[in-house]
Amino acid sequence: MFEKKANYEDLAWKVYNDVDDKDIYLKTLYYPKLTSDDLHSLFDRFEEQLKSYNNTVRISYLVSAGSVLGTWSLAYFYRFKFSSFLFSTFVSFFAVHYGLTSFYSNKMKSSLNFYAHDIAKKYPEIKYSSVQYAKSSEISQRKLI
Repeated sequence: MFEKKANYEDLAWKVYNDVDDKDIYLKTLYYPKLTSDDLHSLFDRFEEQLKSYNNTVRISYLVSAGSVLGTWSLAYFYRFKFSSFLFSTFVSFFAVHYGLTSFYSNKMKSSLNFYAHDIAKKYPEIKYSSVQYAKSSEISQRKLI
């Protein structure tokens, strides 16, 4: 099916076109005409961010364990039943852990997108949408115009 070079290029363009325009890192990474230097630069940046992310996930386990200790002390102070004690312990651990990992994951994604933005500027063929933040009063004024 993909014996000819043209088929490989068609597949590469299909993957590139299927990536969401808001995800600049993946859009740049899957760009078929990306130079090897830029590709290695993106990979290196991802490896750095992944190491940092893994360290923060380890820290989030420690913070989650700390929240469990806080929950235990509150449960003891308010004399929870055993079932309420277990429920509050599990909820506090998973809520804190999930909240921190999703925060760090979003932070990693935005950092990678910010880095890829500079590389994407070299290739005018890469189309991506940039997010612009505006105050709600500015938006209402734009709607009136």
